[in-house]
Order: sequence, then C-alpha cells, then structure tokens
Amino acid sequence: FHYGTHYSSIGTVLYYLLRLEPFTTHALSLQGGKFDHESRMFDCVADTWKNCLSNPSDVKELIPEFFYMPEFLMNSNNIRFGEEGKLHDVRLPPWAKGCPKRFIDIQRKALESEYVSANLHHWIDLIFGFKQRGKAAEEAVNVFFHLTYPGNIPPLHTIEDEVERLSIESQILNFGVIPAQLFTKPHGQRMSLEEAWRNDAKDGSNWFFRRSVTMLGTGLSALTLGMAGTSGETEPSGGHMTTPDASQLQGRMQVRRTGGVSSAGGAGELPMERGKERRGTIGAGRGNPVMPPSYSGGAMSYSFSSGHEDAVLHMCYDQEGLMTMSSWGSCGMHHFQLLPENKVDAKGMPFVFNVDKTLGTPREKQVDLKLTFDTPYSGCTMIAPFQSRRALLCAGSGQHTVQCISLKTYQCFEPVRAHSDVVTCVALSRDDRLCVSGSRDTTLVLWAVDADRVHNINTSCTSVSGIPQSMDSGPMIPIHTLQGHDDAVVCVDVHADEDVVASGSSDGTVILYRLHVGRYVRSIAYRSPVLLLKIVGSFGHVIAFTHSNQLHSHTFNGEVRARLDVDHYTHLALSSDDLYVVAASVHGAIVVHRTSDLKEIQRIEVRHGQRVSSVCLSGRSKHVFVGFQDGTLALIPWEPLLWDEERRLEISRQL
Repeated sequence: FHYGTHYSSIGTVLYYLLRLEPFTTHALSLQGGKFDHESRMFDCVADTWKNCLSNPSDVKELIPEFFYMPEFLMNSNNIRFGEEGKLHDVRLPPWAKGCPKRFIDIQRKALESEYVSANLHHWIDLIFGFKQRGKAAEEAVNVFFHLTYPGNIPPLHTIEDEVERLSIESQILNFGVIPAQLFTKPHGQRMSLEEAWRNDAKDGSNWFFRRSVTMLGTGLSALTLGMAGTSGETEPSGGHMTTPDASQLQGRMQVRRTGGVSSAGGAGELPMERGKERRGTIGAGRGNPVMPPSYSGGAMSYSFSSGHEDAVLHMCYDQEGLMTMSSWGSCGMHHFQLLPENKVDAKGMPFVFNVDKTLGTPREKQVDLKLTFDTPYSGCTMIAPFQSRRALLCAGSGQHTVQCISLKTYQCFEPVRAHSDVVTCVALSRDDRLCVSGSRDTTLVLWAVDADRVHNINTSCTSVSGIPQSMDSGPMIPIHTLQGHDDAVVCVDVHADEDVVASGSSDGTVILYRLHVGRYVRSIAYRSPVLLLKIVGSFGHVIAFTHSNQLHSHTFNGEVRARLDVDHYTHLALSSDDLYVVAASVHGAIVVHRTSDLKEIQRIEVRHGQRVSSVCLSGRSKHVFVGFQDGTLALIPWEPLLWDEERRLEISRQL
C-alpha cells in the first residue's frame, strides 16, 4: 500500500472541528481526556496545507464545513487548548484578510469554479471510480492499508482472537473505510458552464433565457443595470424580444411593442357583459385577461387577469400550471404554458394562460379562510399543493387545524386538531413527506404526510356547490409539537435536507429547530415582529423580514450576515438555486436581492402604486408571477444575468 492512513476518518473530522461542540468533547474522549499537543492541532490553514503536500502520511481531505461554516474556524467558546493555551482562532491565508466569512465565501466560489468543474471527474475516479482498486489504483498511487477496503474485512463475529478482533474494530472506527466503488469506467467530464447555457438556451420555450445567454456572448458585461431609458429600439409585435447588438447593450434600453394585443383566448375565458370590467383591472377583465406587454426597470412584463375579484394572496406553480388563492379564500387552477421561441398565439402572446372557468360561478372552489388580506398574516404561506396537485394544504381555517383538501374531488380529509387557536402558516418539505404548521397558540406542529393515502383519493365522491365535504382517515399525522415562542407564530419554513425548521413570531423572535427530532436549537431576537421568513439551505442562512421594514440574514448558528432597510414587503420567494430572493413591495414593485449579502440587484416597477400581494417563481426559476391587490397578475422573465453585474463579470471571466 501507498498510505497507512486514510483521507477521511473520525480523527480527521475532529482535527478540523475541534473548536465546535460536540466535537470538542469527542476529541477529548479520543485523546483519553486531554487535548493533543498544540503542535499537532489545527491552528493554521497554510501549515496544514503544506503538511498535506509534503508528508506522505498526511492525506487529509477537506471536510464540507470548509465551504459553508465559518464558525468552525473561530474559538467562540473560548476553550483553552493545551497547558499554555496559545491556540485561539485558526490562522487564515492572507487573501482572507483575517475574516472567516470571507475565507468560506472564497472557498465556496473556488469549489463552484470552472476549473474545479472541469477536473472533478478525476477526484470521482480516485474515490468512487475505477482508480479506487486494482491496477488502475496502483498506477494512480492510490492504494491504502488493506483493512480500509470493505471486502478485506472478515466478519467480526468469525474472529476468535479477541485481540485481533479489537484491533480490526479500532482500525475501522478510527482510521476510516474506503467507500463503495460506484464506477468501473472513467467518469465523464462535467459539462462546462458555457455548454450548459447553450444547451439550456436551445429549449425553445425558454426564449428569455436564450436572450440572456446571447447577450452574454455579445458583450453582456457592457450592459448596465437599471435599463429603463429613453432610446427608441422597437420590437416586432410577435411578443418575444429580439436580441440587441453590442452597441445597444452599451446604452440604456427601452422596448416598445407595436400591434394590437388583446385576450389570450381559449377555454379559460369567462363570459362577461359588454363594457363591464372587473373592479380595478384597467381593462384586464375576465373577457379581456391579457394586457399589452410593458418594459420597466430592466425587465419585460405581461399583465393579465387571474379571474379573482380580490387580492391574489398566494400562488403556487408546477408543471401543470398556476394555482392562485384570493384573500376571500377562492382557489383557481389555471393552465399556463410558454410557447417555443418565435411562436405566439392568435393574439400575439408568447404564452398561453387559461383562467380557471369555475371562478365567479356557483362551482367556484372556496377554502375556509379566517385570516383576511389586511391581517399581519397576509404574507404567510397558507397553501401548499403537493403530490402532483392531488391535494392542497391550507392554513387560516377557523377549525384550528391544517385543511387537507383533495384537488380531484375538492373534499376535505377529516382534520386532526393539534392546535388550540387559528393556524396562521404552513410549510411543506420538498419531498412532500413532512409538513410544519404554526398557530396563534404560539406552537408549531410537525406532521407526517401519508403519500399513499393522498394517492388513493376516492374520486367517486362529489361536493355540492363547491363546498368541501369531509373524508375520513386523513393523511396528516402529528409527530412533534414544537414550543418556545411567547407570542403568535406568524411565519414558518422547513428545509428537510438541512434538517431545519425556522419560525417567526409577533414578538420579533425567530427560533430554529431540528426537523426530524423536534429539538429546539436557538433563538434569534429582532426589535419588531417577524412577518416573512425563508431558509436558504445552500448557504445555511435564514432570511427574515420584520415589521420595521428591515431584511435580515443570519446563519444557522446565529451569526449576522447582513441587514438592509427596505420597502414594506408582503411576500418573499427564493430562486431554485438559492442565489436570489424576490420580494413583493406594497409600492407596486418586485425587488431582487442576492441571498449571500442581501444586496439589491434589481428593482422592477411592475405597476406603480398598486400593491403587490404575492410573488411566485416557476420550478426552474424561468419566470416570475406577480399577484396584485386588484386580482390581476403579471409575468416577468427571470433574468438574473442581466441584473447582477458582479455575477455577470465573474462568469464572463470564467468563460
């Protein structure tokens, strides 16, 4: 063998995480109740790097915390290491400027860089692939001690010599084990960033994404933010935007549409008296649901009717279309489809939107919604469709429980009451298996969702006049009751991958819990009530909006990342890559912030003076739906490459 030690083991993990509990206690246990000598402890990144390059017996790999957790580099617990106690925070490279957060941010960017992407398959070959064993491993100088390979370890119960058995157990526990071999052939190289963009841009339905990529290839770095201007570039009436040349990119840009645009037509149109428009829609009534496109604040937008007579309080989007819920509790399930590039419908629109035909009729679907639009809970997540739209979870009921409603028969499953007051918010994990609800009674309840029960909904039952009828044996099973708040829970979010639940209350407290065990982790206090909340799992952050019109970002460990004074927001939505958060403003705009530092990268004045009540991104963040107080909607292409100058320049350098 080439190496007597291993690249990943308990000792390696404890070496790096010595300053954090419970790893400090585990390290003491491993060393017989005392810390190791200071010269052998993790003190300096540069020294550890040099030792790994020069010492054949030191083959430690970096652990995941090097890319997301600055806290492990700081001795926040003021632990005295060794007799002299000289060790404190880890000494960082000069380019980190003594800041652990800066060090982690740069490490993360390096990990996601094109160079690492282009060479990642070599690491996979060594750890999981064909270079793990055999002749290929020998040629790659990648052979370890024989007991680290699972196939070389005899069943422990067959070893009669107790000394030998204890020695093998100690080897396994303390010195690591080679993972299972997943590939026997060379792993393919990861597609480059440019290739990935080009392939995605070939998707004809994503015409605005193709425009962004084309711009990037023709000098996008020259494009400035805030592109609403005075020049007179025009666009054909087809509804899709043509790609400007490099000279156009260097100035400010305005787009004018020519030609008449009226209704999107189709089966979704509802009958309406001539000359009679819906309240507050400015010509976007049910009989005329699509308005001419406009261009403002560096983004194109289309306005159309949702079919609701009141505020669009919540929206959810999936592959089948758009679901909306109004402040009066009416639900609409609309068909939405983007058309391929250079394709428009009969009315010149690059998409098809068919309004739910039941809205405004006796068959309109109604939800028992006790919380109204003007309450502090109007920004809560009150609906969560799941299981491919087979069911809907809804808060806000006067029954003090989460409503689980079949979207095939529109019937309620028999509710299980776990709260003693109105349920104000609900959040669902991405795998549709866990749900968390918050209530005015200051508690949260973690629910298990029985997917099989949802799947086997009895479609033969019917409801009368859209009024939900109850069904027995609901799929919601309460698991844990989470406590800790002293006031009403206003908002909640859940992230199953990070095993985190975050909740905000009216007294300005955000509490983090462990999801699967229902254990309290920590509290973060603000000076005003918390109204909106989002977990950014990729960065280990929690973003909170408070009543004092401030946007805050904290790590899971409670460290402040950023704070920003903003408009009064009514809704928050995360992009699919967790890089951006989109906020709905009461002043008729949507505002895009970077999640890493909360910097505002774009402000789009969709409709000045008209309150934005909700915002929703499509599954792959290709477009943004905006809901308004008057019941209308707007569609905006999602183009962060045009808006985020720093990211655009960084990507341009990589290309």
